[in-house]
Amino acid sequence: MELEICRAMTSDETYCNSQHFALLCDVTTTEGYLMVITHHGINRQDVGLIMRSSFEETVDTLMEATAQSDFKPLKNVSERILLGRLPELGTSYFDLLLDTKKCAKVLELPTNTMVGHDMMPNDPVKAFNQETTTPQIESMITKSNDESVWLQIYRQMTLMEPVNFS
Repeated sequence: MELEICRAMTSDETYCNSQHFALLCDVTTTEGYLMVITHHGINRQDVGLIMRSSFEETVDTLMEATAQSDFKPLKNVSERILLGRLPELGTSYFDLLLDTKKCAKVLELPTNTMVGHDMMPNDPVKAFNQETTTPQIESMITKSNDESVWLQIYRQMTLMEPVNFS
């Protein structure tokens, strides 16, 4: 079928990509039978209003939808792009919600004041508030005499095991 469409469309020596013909074959046979590529076939599919109006009979399709108070949310990528909305894919696919109750309990780490070449203050024990420390960090603070607490935390955070992906 694709070969026949290709021969008919390129009979006047014009070039058209073969993937366009493959897409045309997919659309015409998607329902399990041959569907005509006119408004009698394509516009009778169960697709959104904008998709139906973008093919043929734009005014008639929109007038009919208005008369019937047809409401369809824009979920299709093509519909959203056609109306200037961001499609719901990639980073636009989800919303980020901020939990303000958890933000109120966040421990603020001191920023670098660049005293010498150290990244953290001289006394890390004073930098922690006892109400916000975890038992692990508290035990590290009390046990560390010779090595910086920040260095111990950093080493624990960066220990990564190799992961095999299938």
